[in-house]
Order: sequence, then C-alpha cells, then structure tokens
Amino acid sequence: MRLGLQEAIINAVRHGNGLDPNKRVIVEYASSEPFYQWLVRDQGSGFRPQEELNRCRCGILETEESGRGMLLLTQIFDFVQWNETGNQLYLGKYIHPGCRDPWIV
Repeated sequence: MRLGLQEAIINAVRHGNGLDPNKRVIVEYASSEPFYQWLVRDQGSGFRPQEELNRCRCGILETEESGRGMLLLTQIFDFVQWNETGNQLYLGKYIHPGCRDPWIV
C-alpha cells in the first residue's frame, strides 16, 4: 500500500502540478475499520483517466517512463476512482484487522 500511495502522490506532483513548487497536493485520510480511504487532489488541470487506463491496459512498452502507476493503483487498492476532471483521486482498501501494518493506524 505504501508503494501505491507514493505513486498517487508522485503522480499528483509530477503530472498534475507539473512539478510547480507553488502548487500543492492535498491528501486526506479516513478510516472506518476495515475500510481505509485516501483522497489525493492536485491543483493541475486534470486529465482523462479512463482513456489513460485503456491505453495502459492495451500495453505499455518497457521503455516508457510513465503509465504503469495507474495500473499499479488498480492492483493494490480495492477502489480507485478519479473525479470527472481528473485532478482528484479516491483510493479505498479493505484491510482485515489481523493484517494491518502499524504505519496504517
């Protein structure tokens, strides 16, 4: 999960905000065991997530620098959804209480 969260935040900084130091990435977290959720929002103009996911599913060349992260998110989290604009990502994960790592709580 840590890898997935890092990927979401890095994508927001790099692709969403264009590495602009004047723009922020907002991360919100909530939990109601056993469901954990995160909201990652950037200040960029957004993108078309479904089109990008379709492109990724059709195949990414090993030499491509980006694109794998979106697929990674869909493999790690139980719920992955972008807003209509594409600048806000909602992630959700069911975690059995006996399987929690201490850093999640």
